Amino acid sequence: MIIVYVRRIQTCWNRYRCRKTCGLLLRLRDGGFRFREFVNQCCCLIRLCRGEDGSGLKSGILIDMLVDRFFSSHVFNCRPYHKGESDLSIDGHVVSLKKITGKSTIAMNWSKNKNRTGSASGNKTTTSPSHFQHDIMILNLQGGKWWKKPKVVDGMSYHRTIPRGIYLVDCFYWRRHAHFRSNNKTNTLIDSMLLYRMLVRSLAGNLWVPLPESDQELIFDVSSAFRAITLRADGDGGNS
Repeated sequence: MIIVYVRRIQTCWNRYRCRKTCGLLLRLRDGGFRFREFVNQCCCLIRLCRGEDGSGLKSGILIDMLVDRFFSSHVFNCRPYHKGESDLSIDGHVVSLKKITGKSTIAMNWSKNKNRTGSASGNKTTTSPSHFQHDIMILNLQGGKWWKKPKVVDGMSYHRTIPRGIYLVDCFYWRRHAHFRSNNKTNTLIDSMLLYRMLVRSLAGNLWVPLPESDQELIFDVSSAFRAITLRADGDGGNS
């Protein structure tokens, strides 16, 4: 009985943190934050990496850097927080950031190495969802239906349109329902059906922030991404 009561308190606390973070992002939008510019830049990075091996991972790393810059500059008390599976801290709310473009899968990490919570079977390792402690922030850059034909599985209908937006998913929900799958890069894969249910739940609970459509095609030039901080007296660049 006590355990059930504690879990309810933890679940309510996580939902509160997700609502608070959504509130901060909504105030940004209402205050004129350049969400469209942010979306244009994200879409540019996705196009840049498309068609290459590991394109999702590469664009994900670049978008992580972009989110760090944008949000740290505009969101109250927001800073990069790269520890364990976490990526960002927003007013003390630590989240794991995931980027998707419509129907997708996500991985909680990209390592197949055995850890303290893993066990080996042949040449495979498995990881328990209980190992992960943080809520997930999902950046969905492409709205639409995920399945052409409506499907119903275990009483759940998979027919809704998932809008473009930023979604908050509390860890107690996804950990309770997650059954990790494996591929050649990770043993912590969340499949598209569970991911869809996670996003639908966030929609129902208003734990999401809509994003505008991209309205401008940008070109990314890595040579323009560098700037000097200081210049030493001898002419060599570097910090002083």
